[in-house]
Amino acid sequence: MKVKKVTEDAVLIEDQGMNIWIDVWMQNGELTLDWNQYIFFLKNSDDVKKQEYQNNTDNFIRCTELAKQAYREKFKIEEPILKK
Repeated sequence: MKVKKVTEDAVLIEDQGMNIWIDVWMQNGELTLDWNQYIFFLKNSDDVKKQEYQNNTDNFIRCTELAKQAYREKFKIEEPILKK
C-alpha cells in the first residue's frame, strides 16, 4: 500500500493493484475522510473488485490512516490536541 498523489481534497492510494481515492475535508476543525467512489457498476469487474475492497473495514482503516498522514505532512496540519 502506498500513497501516489495528494491533492487539496483527496489522496490517491495504490493497494492490491488498484488505485483508490480517499476524499479529505475539514469538518468541525478536524480532518474527515471517506471513500471517493460509491457508485459501482456490477457488470464491470474492476468496480466489483473495488466494491469488495471498500466493504472491508480493515481496508478502510488502513487507507484512511495512511491518507490522513500523507495529507497532514503535505499541508503541514498538526494533530489536534485533545483536551481533558
